[in-house]
Amino acid sequence: MYTIGIDLGGTFVKIGLVESGKVLNFKVLPAHSEKGLRNNLPEIKDTINLWKRRIKRDKCLRNACQ
Repeated sequence: MYTIGIDLGGTFVKIGLVESGKVLNFKVLPAHSEKGLRNNLPEIKDTINLWKRRIKRDKCLRNACQ
């Protein structure tokens, strides 16, 4: 099972993809906290969606999906 963790810090936003305790992917964004979290939401969403597509693709490749 995969887990996505998000640390919404004041200086950086950190996003991690973990499977069975192993970090598979990690991304750090500047928080720009003076502008609010809303400005980072599109990039957080895009990162998560990219990882989801890669997971689906990799599972398909392992299982010989069509």
